[in-house]
Amino acid sequence: MRKNILRLFLFPLAVLSVTILFLPSNAYAYIDPGAGSTLFQLIIGAVLGAGWGLRVLIQKLLQKKNDRKKDK
Repeated sequence: MRKNILRLFLFPLAVLSVTILFLPSNAYAYIDPGAGSTLFQLIIGAVLGAGWGLRVLIQKLLQKKNDRKKDK
């Protein structure tokens, strides 16, 4: 059930993201010199946040696995 819900929301989001990336349009906008630094910080923050979230998820799964072993 949960997998179906995730697929229902994540698949259209992924398709939209790929569409936006591969079909750019002209922006005719000024890019501030500090924008590169901000983008770099955004990418580093996203990578570190995803790593931390993955670590927490793995710890919780291992804890549940260990709790099941103790119950037996």
